[in-house]
Amino acid sequence: MAPIFFDAETTGLFPEGRITCIVTEHNNRTKVWATPGDSENSYAIMDDACIAELVSFMEENGNNGRSVVSYNGSSFDFKMLAHQAADPALKQRIKTLALNHCDLHLACMIERGHRLKLDGLAKATLGAAKSGSGLDAIKYWQAKDYQKLFEYCQQDVELLRDLYNLAKNGDSLRFESSKGNVFDVDLRATIDVTAEELSKQMPKQQDWMRTAPSLTKVFDWI
Repeated sequence: MAPIFFDAETTGLFPEGRITCIVTEHNNRTKVWATPGDSENSYAIMDDACIAELVSFMEENGNNGRSVVSYNGSSFDFKMLAHQAADPALKQRIKTLALNHCDLHLACMIERGHRLKLDGLAKATLGAAKSGSGLDAIKYWQAKDYQKLFEYCQQDVELLRDLYNLAKNGDSLRFESSKGNVFDVDLRATIDVTAEELSKQMPKQQDWMRTAPSLTKVFDWI
Protein backbone atom coordinates (compact mmCIF):
# COMPACT_ATOMS: atom_id res chain seq x y z
CA MET A 1 0.00 0.00 0.00
CA ALA A 2 1.41 3.39 -1.03
CA PRO A 3 2.37 5.59 1.95
CA ILE A 4 0.50 8.74 2.92
CA PHE A 5 2.96 11.48 3.85
CA PHE A 6 1.57 14.37 5.88
CA ASP A 7 2.40 17.50 7.83
CA ALA A 8 0.33 20.00 9.82
CA GLU A 9 0.67 23.75 10.33
CA THR A 10 -0.69 25.49 13.40
CA THR A 11 -1.26 28.87 15.03
CA GLY A 12 1.18 27.92 17.81
CA LEU A 13 2.23 25.18 20.19
CA PHE A 14 0.14 22.82 22.33
CA PRO A 15 -2.26 23.41 24.04
CA GLU A 16 -3.17 26.92 22.82
CA GLY A 17 -2.27 26.35 19.17
CA ARG A 18 -4.79 25.18 16.59
CA ILE A 19 -4.28 23.41 13.27
CA THR A 20 -4.76 25.68 10.27
CA CYS A 21 -4.09 23.15 7.52
CA ILE A 22 -2.68 19.72 6.75
CA VAL A 23 -1.07 18.63 3.49
CA THR A 24 -0.96 14.99 2.39
CA GLU A 25 0.76 13.27 -0.50
CA HIS A 26 -0.45 9.86 -1.62
CA ASN A 27 0.23 8.13 -4.94
CA ASN A 28 1.92 11.31 -6.20
CA ARG A 29 -1.21 13.33 -5.48
CA THR A 30 -1.02 16.28 -3.10
CA LYS A 31 -4.05 17.52 -1.20
CA VAL A 32 -4.56 20.45 1.16
CA TRP A 33 -6.97 19.81 4.03
CA ALA A 34 -8.39 23.10 5.30
CA THR A 35 -11.78 24.44 6.42
CA PRO A 36 -13.29 27.20 4.22
CA GLY A 37 -13.93 30.51 5.95
CA ASP A 38 -16.94 32.79 5.90
CA SER A 39 -15.74 34.82 2.92
CA GLU A 40 -14.51 33.81 -0.51
CA ASN A 41 -10.94 32.45 -0.67
CA SER A 42 -10.61 32.48 3.12
CA TYR A 43 -10.02 29.70 5.62
CA ALA A 44 -10.88 28.98 9.24
CA ILE A 45 -9.32 26.75 11.91
CA MET A 46 -9.84 23.09 10.94
CA ASP A 47 -13.22 21.87 12.18
CA ASP A 48 -14.46 18.36 12.97
CA ALA A 49 -15.92 17.86 9.50
CA CYS A 50 -12.55 18.46 7.83
CA ILE A 51 -10.70 16.44 10.46
CA ALA A 52 -13.11 13.52 10.08
CA GLU A 53 -12.65 13.54 6.31
CA LEU A 54 -8.87 13.46 6.74
CA VAL A 55 -9.05 10.67 9.31
CA SER A 56 -11.25 8.54 7.04
CA PHE A 57 -8.78 9.10 4.20
CA MET A 58 -5.89 7.91 6.38
CA GLU A 59 -7.83 4.90 7.64
CA GLU A 60 -8.96 3.77 4.19
CA ASN A 61 -5.86 4.57 2.15
CA GLY A 62 -3.22 4.32 4.86
CA ASN A 63 -4.02 0.85 6.26
CA ASN A 64 -5.50 2.35 9.44
CA GLY A 65 -2.29 4.26 10.01
CA ARG A 66 0.33 1.63 9.16
CA SER A 67 1.03 3.30 5.82
CA VAL A 68 0.88 6.85 7.19
CA VAL A 69 4.22 8.64 7.58
CA SER A 70 5.02 11.76 9.64
CA TYR A 71 8.01 13.58 11.06
CA ASN A 72 7.32 13.97 14.78
CA GLY A 73 3.62 13.26 14.31
CA SER A 74 3.53 11.25 17.54
CA SER A 75 4.44 14.25 19.69
CA PHE A 76 2.93 17.04 17.62
CA ASP A 77 0.68 16.59 14.57
CA PHE A 78 -1.54 13.78 15.87
CA LYS A 79 -1.47 15.21 19.39
CA MET A 80 -2.69 18.58 18.12
CA LEU A 81 -5.27 16.91 15.90
CA ALA A 82 -6.73 14.87 18.77
CA HIS A 83 -6.79 17.91 21.04
CA GLN A 84 -8.63 19.93 18.40
CA ALA A 85 -11.28 17.34 17.55
CA ALA A 86 -14.45 17.80 19.59
CA ASP A 87 -16.06 14.41 19.00
CA PRO A 88 -14.79 11.69 21.43
CA ALA A 89 -15.10 8.94 18.83
CA LEU A 90 -13.07 11.00 16.36
CA LYS A 91 -10.41 11.59 19.02
CA GLN A 92 -10.10 7.83 19.53
CA ARG A 93 -9.69 7.19 15.79
CA ILE A 94 -6.90 9.79 15.70
CA LYS A 95 -5.15 8.07 18.61
CA THR A 96 -5.27 4.73 16.79
CA LEU A 97 -3.71 6.29 13.69
CA ALA A 98 -0.99 7.87 15.83
CA LEU A 99 -0.04 4.57 17.48
CA ASN A 100 -0.02 2.65 14.19
CA HIS A 101 1.78 5.12 11.94
CA CYS A 102 5.44 5.49 10.96
CA ASP A 103 7.14 8.42 12.69
CA LEU A 104 10.44 9.05 10.92
CA HIS A 105 11.61 11.28 13.76
CA LEU A 106 11.14 8.51 16.35
CA ALA A 107 13.07 6.13 14.10
CA CYS A 108 15.93 8.64 13.94
CA MET A 109 15.89 9.10 17.71
CA ILE A 110 16.18 5.35 18.28
CA GLU A 111 19.26 5.29 16.06
CA ARG A 112 20.98 8.45 17.32
CA GLY A 113 19.62 8.88 20.85
CA HIS A 114 18.59 12.53 20.43
CA ARG A 115 16.22 14.78 18.50
CA LEU A 116 17.07 15.56 14.86
CA LYS A 117 15.57 18.49 12.99
CA LEU A 118 14.02 17.77 9.60
CA ASP A 119 16.05 20.64 8.14
CA GLY A 120 19.34 19.07 9.27
CA LEU A 121 18.42 15.76 7.62
CA ALA A 122 17.24 17.41 4.42
CA LYS A 123 20.37 19.54 4.03
CA ALA A 124 22.84 16.71 4.58
CA THR A 125 20.91 13.97 2.76
CA LEU A 126 19.07 15.76 -0.05
CA GLY A 127 21.03 18.98 -0.40
CA ALA A 128 17.74 20.82 0.11
CA ALA A 129 16.77 23.09 2.98
CA LYS A 130 13.37 23.96 4.38
CA SER A 131 11.96 27.19 2.96
CA GLY A 132 11.20 28.53 6.43
CA SER A 133 10.02 27.53 9.90
CA GLY A 134 6.82 26.99 11.82
CA LEU A 135 6.97 30.65 12.81
CA ASP A 136 6.77 31.61 9.14
CA ALA A 137 3.68 29.40 8.78
CA ILE A 138 2.05 31.27 11.67
CA LYS A 139 2.85 34.60 10.00
CA TYR A 140 1.37 33.40 6.69
CA TRP A 141 -1.83 32.42 8.48
CA GLN A 142 -2.08 35.72 10.32
CA ALA A 143 -1.47 37.63 7.07
CA LYS A 144 -4.08 35.45 5.30
CA ASP A 145 -1.43 34.47 2.76
CA TYR A 146 -2.88 31.00 2.36
CA GLN A 147 -1.01 30.15 -0.83
CA LYS A 148 2.39 30.61 0.86
CA LEU A 149 1.14 28.65 3.88
CA PHE A 150 0.06 25.69 1.77
CA GLU A 151 3.26 25.78 -0.31
CA TYR A 152 5.41 25.82 2.82
CA CYS A 153 3.57 22.83 4.27
CA GLN A 154 3.76 20.97 0.96
CA GLN A 155 7.52 21.43 0.80
CA ASP A 156 7.93 19.81 4.22
CA VAL A 157 5.84 16.86 3.01
CA GLU A 158 8.05 16.51 -0.07
CA LEU A 159 11.20 16.49 2.07
CA LEU A 160 9.64 13.86 4.33
CA ARG A 161 8.70 11.75 1.30
CA ASP A 162 12.18 11.85 -0.18
CA LEU A 163 13.89 11.03 3.13
CA TYR A 164 11.48 8.16 3.86
CA ASN A 165 11.89 6.65 0.39
CA LEU A 166 15.67 6.64 0.75
CA ALA A 167 15.47 4.99 4.18
CA LYS A 168 12.90 2.49 2.93
CA ASN A 169 15.28 1.50 0.14
CA GLY A 170 17.98 0.77 2.72
CA ASP A 171 20.06 3.90 2.21
CA SER A 172 21.47 5.69 5.25
CA LEU A 173 20.29 9.24 5.81
CA ARG A 174 22.74 11.95 6.82
CA PHE A 175 22.31 14.67 9.42
CA GLU A 176 24.09 17.97 9.85
CA SER A 177 24.00 19.40 13.37
CA SER A 178 23.84 23.10 14.22
CA LYS A 179 27.61 22.89 14.86
CA GLY A 180 28.26 21.54 11.38
CA ASN A 181 28.91 17.94 12.40
CA VAL A 182 27.67 15.40 9.84
CA PHE A 183 26.88 11.75 10.57
CA ASP A 184 24.94 8.82 9.10
CA VAL A 185 21.51 7.71 10.33
CA ASP A 186 20.82 4.05 9.46
CA LEU A 187 17.10 3.30 9.77
CA ARG A 188 17.00 -0.24 8.36
CA ALA A 189 15.99 -1.67 11.74
CA THR A 190 13.32 0.93 12.52
CA ILE A 191 11.74 2.15 9.28
CA ASP A 192 8.94 -0.47 9.35
CA VAL A 193 8.24 -0.30 13.10
CA THR A 194 5.08 1.45 14.34
CA ALA A 195 5.35 4.56 16.48
CA GLU A 196 3.84 2.70 19.42
CA GLU A 197 6.50 0.00 19.27
CA LEU A 198 9.30 2.52 18.78
CA SER A 199 8.15 4.44 21.84
CA LYS A 200 8.84 1.33 23.94
CA GLN A 201 12.43 0.97 22.75
CA MET A 202 15.50 2.53 24.34
CA PRO A 203 17.42 4.87 22.01
CA LYS A 204 21.09 4.20 21.38
CA GLN A 205 23.41 6.07 23.70
CA GLN A 206 26.20 8.06 22.08
CA ASP A 207 29.59 8.38 23.80
CA TRP A 208 29.00 12.01 24.74
CA MET A 209 25.65 11.32 26.45
CA ARG A 210 25.25 10.80 30.15
CA THR A 211 22.10 8.76 29.58
CA ALA A 212 19.99 8.10 26.50
CA PRO A 213 16.51 9.68 26.63
CA SER A 214 13.44 7.54 27.20
CA LEU A 215 10.60 7.67 24.67
CA THR A 216 7.94 6.26 26.98
CA LYS A 217 6.34 9.68 27.43
CA VAL A 218 5.81 10.22 23.72
CA PHE A 219 2.24 8.97 23.95
CA ASP A 220 1.36 10.31 27.41
CA TRP A 221 -1.37 12.37 25.73
CA ILE A 222 -3.10 9.12 24.76
